[in-house]
Amino acid sequence: MDADLDTTAARYRRQRADQKWEETKPPGPVADKEKGRVVMAFARPGRSMTVTLTRDGDGVKVVHVARNTAAAQQVGLIPPEGKARLVVANQLPGDITLTIIGRPYTVRQGADAGGPASAFKVDLFPGDNQLVIRRPGVADLAREIPVSPGDAWGLILLQTGEVISKPLY
Repeated sequence: MDADLDTTAARYRRQRADQKWEETKPPGPVADKEKGRVVMAFARPGRSMTVTLTRDGDGVKVVHVARNTAAAQQVGLIPPEGKARLVVANQLPGDITLTIIGRPYTVRQGADAGGPASAFKVDLFPGDNQLVIRRPGVADLAREIPVSPGDAWGLILLQTGEVISKPLY
């Protein structure tokens, strides 16, 4: 498949307009076609959406993030103005220490057992946040969480020992 960034972006713009979404200014750089990337943002009352198109070989990779502000507020995902929020779920059989930019936090076993509202939360400054996960009997694990103002990221420590990090809002 030989997909073009401009053609794909135009299709997304038409589809969103047909669905009554209004195009808005996206966070960060809008387009860097030299690097094969286009970012578009759309909104309608109480909801927003970001669509990132990235050249991927002969095709275009699409990352679509939809946000429901009321639902996010209800479970505590919305950070204070100018900050981002990290939401941590610990499914491991014990507490862990999470060090973010040199500051340690204890995340209790079972954090997030009741969903995002009961998860451990910490607010971050925008940019690349270095964190280290310390688990008893296991080597430390380093992660970088790149956030923008208003973002919410999830960090899930699975029972298997795997760690998943992804944007939530």
